[in-house]
Amino acid sequence: MTQHNVQLFTLSQPQQRIWYTELVYPNRNTSTIITTVKIKGTVRIDALQEAMNRVVAQNDSFRIKITVRDGIPYQYVEPFAAQSIETLQVTPEEAELWVSHHNAQPFPLLDSQLYRFVILQLGAEDTWFSFKMHHIISDGVTMEQAINEITGNYMSIVHGTGSDTPVPANSYLDFIQTEQSYEQSERYQKDKVYWTEKFADLPEVTGLKSYNPLTISTAARREVYTLEHELYRGVTAFCEAHNVSVFTFFLAALYIFLHKTTGEQDLTVGTLYANRTLKKEKNTMGMFVSTVATRLQVEPESELLTFLHGVGKEQASILRHQRYPYNKIMQDLREQQSGSASDQS
Repeated sequence: MTQHNVQLFTLSQPQQRIWYTELVYPNRNTSTIITTVKIKGTVRIDALQEAMNRVVAQNDSFRIKITVRDGIPYQYVEPFAAQSIETLQVTPEEAELWVSHHNAQPFPLLDSQLYRFVILQLGAEDTWFSFKMHHIISDGVTMEQAINEITGNYMSIVHGTGSDTPVPANSYLDFIQTEQSYEQSERYQKDKVYWTEKFADLPEVTGLKSYNPLTISTAARREVYTLEHELYRGVTAFCEAHNVSVFTFFLAALYIFLHKTTGEQDLTVGTLYANRTLKKEKNTMGMFVSTVATRLQVEPESELLTFLHGVGKEQASILRHQRYPYNKIMQDLREQQSGSASDQS
């Protein structure tokens, strides 16, 4: 649709989930994805700035803005215009304080730029750049892709290779059409049946403790645990020997921990999947990631390898049905529960 000479597009299902989060937790940085890239060695600041601008020019997800019409959220894409990337001269101590303060600042959501680059020069051989994007236009895969493209652009500029004119990449807006086609497909109906059957009855325990999402604090901290090299090699060697992914290994460990903690066997863990099921989507920047409720029965008498392969099998099954939106699953289950209650009255 077109309004005030701006073409508006509906939000994708992954974007809608972020929108709902923003409604519950407004004016916070709950939906901000942030990274700080630290570079050792001499850096040409002008080339780094140009490399960042090229990524923005090539990928329209960076230039998405969110607006509201009659209470309904829409998105539109602004034309590219090169920007001056802020560059600060700081000491290491100042850099740490600046990053801490900067990371805590949320983006204004409506009709605002939803990404920001800032370059920090700590010395002739020490350069950082802060890179943050709102989750409604980005996910973890996108952040990695963008950093890789910035690196590639920088090397191309410094060495004088490649074209000076950025070639447009895949448009995120194409995903909206793909999603709409999916919702009219037989696959959509099969996926819906898969999830409604999986949660035809609900697990008794869905968390380690109850909480009110409207009052809980969104403040968080990062906990880092580094495996010793010998232990890491032992884990990876075990996974390779038994044809199990490292992700499956640690997910299984989490299930075992939850079983030991709660005493429950019917357990559901919230997991994230890239939700890029087509080759084109894997090479497109934007918000795709899906939230998946991974349900599993933990059998205490089961052998470890049997359990591990069971977790892997469940993941493979979920990958075939991951496109069905989590918010749709919740809606289906509410309607299912409401219907059951009506039948009993």
